[in-house]
Amino acid sequence: MNVLVMAIAGAITVANIYFPQPLLEAIARSLKVSENTAGLTGAPSSCRQLRDC
Repeated sequence: MNVLVMAIAGAITVANIYFPQPLLEAIARSLKVSENTAGLTGAPSSCRQLRDC
């Protein structure tokens, strides 16, 4: 049971980082920023988790 919970938690974490990538153009257009800037949308939460930013 614990392994299943950890596997699901890991999958959700990875998905949270990678799923927005195909949508970067739409995100950038919506926010009126460049795609590079829109690519940073997942960075703040990742930096907080890693505490290296």
